[in-house]
Amino acid sequence: MTLYPKDMWLHVYTEGSAQDDGSAGTGFYCKNLFGGSLAAGLGATNFDAAICLLSSLSTSYKQAVFLVDSQSAILTLCPLHSSDSIVVEKVREKIH
Repeated sequence: MTLYPKDMWLHVYTEGSAQDDGSAGTGFYCKNLFGGSLAAGLGATNFDAAICLLSSLSTSYKQAVFLVDSQSAILTLCPLHSSDSIVVEKVREKIH
C-alpha cells in the first residue's frame, strides 16, 4: 500500500546541488504540471537549498507530498528536533 497514492496526491520531487563555486540550488518537478529551480546563494549547502525551497512553498496545495533528497533537512524539520532557526520554524509551520 502506498502512503501517498499518485492518483490522490501531487508528487513533487526535489533535488539539491552544491557547486564548486560555493553556491547551491535546488530543482523541483511535478510530472506534467510544473517544475523549476531556485538558487540558495553563495556559501549555501545542499541542506540550505532544500530548506530554501521548502520555505518558499505555496500552502494552497491540500494534498501534495514533497519528496526531498536531503536527509538532514528532513530530520531537521521533524518536530522532535529543536531548532533556533527562524526559517526552519517557518517551514515547520507550513508543513505540519
